[in-house]
Parts: sequence; C-alpha cells; structure tokens
Amino acid sequence: MSDRDACAADGAREGERCALCADAGEVAEVIALGVDALGRGRVRRRDGGEELVAFDLVDARPGDRVLVHLGFVLARVEGP
Repeated sequence: MSDRDACAADGAREGERCALCADAGEVAEVIALGVDALGRGRVRRRDGGEELVAFDLVDARPGDRVLVHLGFVLARVEGP
C-alpha cells in the first residue's frame, strides 16, 4: 500500500482517485485519541502536518499507521 492510496470507501483500485471527491487517501500516524468532544483523534501526515479525524470505522492506537480520507480513518495500514 503506498502513502497515497485510492479511496477505499468507493471501491477504487490502488492508484485511482475517489470517484466522489477526486482525492486520494493518505497514510498517517495516530498520535492521540479522544482529543475533542466528538471523540476524534489526531494524526500526523507524512509532511509533518496534523489533522483531527474520526475513528468511527477503525480501532486504532497511538503509533498505528492508518489510511485517512475526507476526515475519516478507513483502515489500519500494515508494514513499512
């Protein structure tokens, strides 16, 4: 899985863009969970930027690598 994978939500294959938003998912590292009243967590993108995201679909812990798309964590990512 590359660091810019296709959106898993619409069934796109690797290397394709999301048909809904024309964007690609991004792999990020979980750095904190439950940081706001909505229960969102914070992730750090590869470029060093941070983002609040919803973990409704995936069970993850700080240090895990996850696929983020449109503010939602879609999956945990295994491997380097």
